[in-house]
Amino acid sequence: MFVYAFLAVVLASAAASVELWPLTGFRLYHEVRRPTHPTWELVKLAPDGSEVQASLYDLGIGFRDTERLLGRDPDALDGARAHEVCRAWASGFGAPLRIYRTRVDARSGERLTRRLVHECAP
Repeated sequence: MFVYAFLAVVLASAAASVELWPLTGFRLYHEVRRPTHPTWELVKLAPDGSEVQASLYDLGIGFRDTERLLGRDPDALDGARAHEVCRAWASGFGAPLRIYRTRVDARSGERLTRRLVHECAP
């Protein structure tokens, strides 16, 4: 009986597009892979004005995967939410940040385009 109940919950979560492990809609497997993909790029601003690549993995575990808070579409990005998220990251790094939306080649990882979306200070 437990197995049937578990399968029903998994199927219901897939139908509702819930992405909470282990109840997942299996987005990884059913999305089409394209030759390029968009991504968020974080850079810290050094005191001399130069940009230094930043990773959320350099912060505590609570910051990991928080780029999802920005969403997928930079044109639909809520400015207040972006500022709140950016300030939290900048406070973690202790430096001003710039958030870029980049398009990357899926095979080589080469950056094809880069657009500044938001900038903030801690």
